[in-house]
Amino acid sequence: MHWSIEGKKGSGGGRFRLGATAVRLCIIVASATLAGKGRTQGQFEEAEALSVDPLKFTYILDAGANTLVKLSDKREVLVSAGGYGWSDQAFDHPADVIAPNGLDVYVADYGNHRIQRFDRNLNFVSSFSTRNEETATVQFGYPSGVAQDRFGSLFITDGENKRIVKVNATGGIESVFGDIAAGEGRLESPSRVRVSTDDRVYVRDLNRIVIFDIFGNYLGTLGHNLFRRLRSFNVEGKTVFVLDSCRVEAFREGGEGDHLRVVLTQGTGRDLCDAIDIDVKGDRLYVLTEHRVWTEKLLLEQVR
Repeated sequence: MHWSIEGKKGSGGGRFRLGATAVRLCIIVASATLAGKGRTQGQFEEAEALSVDPLKFTYILDAGANTLVKLSDKREVLVSAGGYGWSDQAFDHPADVIAPNGLDVYVADYGNHRIQRFDRNLNFVSSFSTRNEETATVQFGYPSGVAQDRFGSLFITDGENKRIVKVNATGGIESVFGDIAAGEGRLESPSRVRVSTDDRVYVRDLNRIVIFDIFGNYLGTLGHNLFRRLRSFNVEGKTVFVLDSCRVEAFREGGEGDHLRVVLTQGTGRDLCDAIDIDVKGDRLYVLTEHRVWTEKLLLEQVR
């Protein structure tokens, strides 16, 4: 695995431009495959997304089998849930998963127009859906992403109406943003959404990432010819990790609104070219392909 640092200015858009300050990202151990006890590389039919909780348990959505799988840090399959359907324990092409606190797991159940909440053992807890509500401003359909901020609010990517729906901790619709009234922050085809620890909301929108604050105010855009082929992204703390074509990039806001950019590539690029999703927890980069998940150990340190 190799790392390199790029520092072009003015490529990030808005207040998020690439600055001169650098962040070093380096690999200090070899990769390892999380195959699960007795599992093979073909364990997943069509993996779609992964999320790693603070306790290092890995949750993987297999859209091909409409299932959610939990792996231990020792690479053992602990439990799974799902199957095709519309019951509380079933999915219809699940699109995204988050495990933000070690207690709750949220799944964006795309085809069923709902967000499903499970406990850490994948027991069903609750379901949230508004598509059949009479008021259009609170409706969402075909959710392709879900995130949670540090206050417990959920941010749902409303694929049907091309916007983000914010749901407060008591289950009320607090706001919608990114729609036709958003100006520069208008979303064209939003998918994944994530929230950083400094209360920034990042939304993948085609080949760019649009940034808002948690109140829905537009802050800027990572894009404008910055990415070759944006495939996925995730947020760890204040750092945004982007899966772009056959490489992983890390962005962090620097001084005076600059954004820091690090490019991480791997040898021939074979594994990263097959990747469909990533997550980072602490010093671990988790990479998901259609049939397996593997990890790299990272060391992040700032260079002044």
